[in-house]
Amino acid sequence: MLINRTDNLLLTLSANKPILVYNFAGLRVALFFMVNIFMVNRRRVIVVLLCFVAFGAQAQPSGFDLPTLIFKAVASHASVKGSLSLEASAKQGVETARWQYFPTPEVSINQINTSQDDFQFRGDDRVFVISLSQPLWAGGRIDAGLEQSKAELMAAKSETQISRRDLALNVINAYAQWVASYLQYQVSTDSQSKHYTLQQRIKRRIKEGLSSSSDLNLVTSRLRRVEVSVNAAQARHESALYNLADFVGEPISQANLLQDLSTGYLISGEVEALREKALTMDPRLGQLLAEQKVAKAVLKQSAAQLSPELRLRLERQWGSFTFENADPVNRMYLELSSNFGAGLSSFSATKTAKFELQAAKQAFEAERGRLWSEFQIDWLSNESLRQQKKDLQSSVKAAKKIQQSWYRQFLVGRKDWQDVMNSIREVTQIESQAADIASEQLLTSWRLGIRIHGIKRIAQVSLDHEDRSSKVIW
Repeated sequence: MLINRTDNLLLTLSANKPILVYNFAGLRVALFFMVNIFMVNRRRVIVVLLCFVAFGAQAQPSGFDLPTLIFKAVASHASVKGSLSLEASAKQGVETARWQYFPTPEVSINQINTSQDDFQFRGDDRVFVISLSQPLWAGGRIDAGLEQSKAELMAAKSETQISRRDLALNVINAYAQWVASYLQYQVSTDSQSKHYTLQQRIKRRIKEGLSSSSDLNLVTSRLRRVEVSVNAAQARHESALYNLADFVGEPISQANLLQDLSTGYLISGEVEALREKALTMDPRLGQLLAEQKVAKAVLKQSAAQLSPELRLRLERQWGSFTFENADPVNRMYLELSSNFGAGLSSFSATKTAKFELQAAKQAFEAERGRLWSEFQIDWLSNESLRQQKKDLQSSVKAAKKIQQSWYRQFLVGRKDWQDVMNSIREVTQIESQAADIASEQLLTSWRLGIRIHGIKRIAQVSLDHEDRSSKVIW
């Protein structure tokens, strides 16, 4: 297949047998269809079609790893669509503000019915007037209105980014809850399996006269409590799956998530540089900056109300209330007017705008300080959780070795049966703690990734290659 696209696009199945030719320069379309060509090249046609089908399939987002789940949620969730509608409304507000520079057309028809002895109205009963009013100078009021609408559009865009960021954080939180519930379910079922195996072994030992019935009662009691934990873990697991599917907007199964398992997010770089990057691109701070610009624009408009406005008005009138059957007349007015509002309300409005601007600046500084502390806490927590995760992995291995050793010592009479049961419980407790730490570290690291890199780049930054290659969470 040959594709050559310069001024024309030539699509051929072979170098010398054209099937379809588009000439964009001359706007001509020539179609050649030959049965013998199709018969000779039918295999090539099938291959080409399959390539197009495969390409189209790859263009659609697929998979159930965490970045894909985030993109699916952002693309379909109602909260994001609502923010986009508000953003579109703000864009129309900018267009409306720009139209304020243009002339204002006006059409009026006045009809009068008066007594015969009214000397001021002896002309026509109806007067028709068309006029155009063009502002020449408004003291900066129109410019300030345009600035305000642009700032409101910036705030609306930031609100959209906030909706997307919050939704992404909700998906990450739901995914971490699923990871925790899945790992806890695995820990509980593993403990159940171990207790059941020991129950069968102790039954055989009782038959052989090597153990007492109290040992059986102990393992049976522990097994019942483990079964309760298994049922609770399964309920939490199903609830976490439902919660995650609700954010994504499509059904999700455990098999889907395990097939594309996401682990901890790899954060690399100096904390100071990453923190400044996160603060720079934070949408909430962007929204507060936009609100400052809105407050500044409102202050300019309030100050412009104290200035006079100069307008040019062109008018054409048909009919006259003074003279009957008068010819149409054209008029041109140069108007200078001021509107100070009721009493001293214009001055009060200016003071109000100043206070609102100060409040917006203070809100920005307060939010920046809060985000600074929040980032620092997440960073320290992530570093601590990563170390705890490694330590607990070693603890799990050591506890399992102790468990196996104590069972062997029990068989030779060096350990009691209760020691064996306690060793299983200790392994379960450490594994349960490791599961919670793993899910918490996943949540914290991905939350940092969202704040540092944003949603658009989240899938292009490297994950923890060690965890990702082995697909092991803890």
